[in-house]
Amino acid sequence: MQKKQEAHARRVRQSLKKYLRRKREALKPKVEAAKKCAGCSLEVFDEDNNTWKHMRVNRVDVKWLEGGVTCRIRYEVQPVDDMERMSGPPYWLDLEDCRYYISQRVAPDPETRRIWEHNEAEAAIVRSRRPVVFSLH
Repeated sequence: MQKKQEAHARRVRQSLKKYLRRKREALKPKVEAAKKCAGCSLEVFDEDNNTWKHMRVNRVDVKWLEGGVTCRIRYEVQPVDDMERMSGPPYWLDLEDCRYYISQRVAPDPETRRIWEHNEAEAAIVRSRRPVVFSLH
C-alpha cells in the first residue's frame, strides 16, 4: 500500500514539473520579447492629456506568479523629449494596461545634438535681448 502511495506521489510531482515547464515554455517568447525591449524607444498614449509621450525603456522586471504559471512584466520607463533628453523621473509601467508602440526614432548623434543645443542657446540669448514694447490702445 505504501509503495502505491509513493508511486502516486512521484507521478504527481513529475506531472507538476511537466505542467510548469509547459507553462513557462509557452510564456518564454513573451518574456524574451519584453527583455529585448530594454533600451528601446516607445510611444505611450497618455489618456489624461490625449497625447503620445516619448519614452525610453530603462529596465524590464519579470515577476513569476502562481508558482511560476503566469508572469507579470513591468517596464521602467524614462520620459524623454524630441532630442532624447530626459524630461521627467523614471517610473514603472505595465504596458498591458496602456496603448503603446515601439518607436523607430533614434537618438541624434552627438555632433548633431551639440549643434542643436548651441543654436537653441543662441536663440535664447537673442530672445532675451529683444526690447519689451508696451502698447496703450
